[in-house]
Amino acid sequence: MQSAAFALSNLARGPAASVNEMIKLGIAPLCAAHLLPTTTVDIMTEVAWTMTYLTAKKEFVPELVSLGIIEKYVQLLSGFAKDVPHNSQLVTPLLRSLGKS
Repeated sequence: MQSAAFALSNLARGPAASVNEMIKLGIAPLCAAHLLPTTTVDIMTEVAWTMTYLTAKKEFVPELVSLGIIEKYVQLLSGFAKDVPHNSQLVTPLLRSLGKS
């Protein structure tokens, strides 16, 4: 799963046309489903980077927001705020994506 999420994040960094195809194929809801506290940090990190690259294309932000991404991010960040030291590997893409949403 981590390798698949990594591959998706690389595709999401590409041109808007490939991102558009990813959105049409329903990749965003599938990725969002893996943003759970029970998912491994490595998988969540790759998924978070994928979502960060998708939110970089402003035309797709409304659809991503409609999936409840902001609420998921806030829940995850709230949970990770209690961790010392903070897991910057995961917190960084979550914050970057929130900043773009």
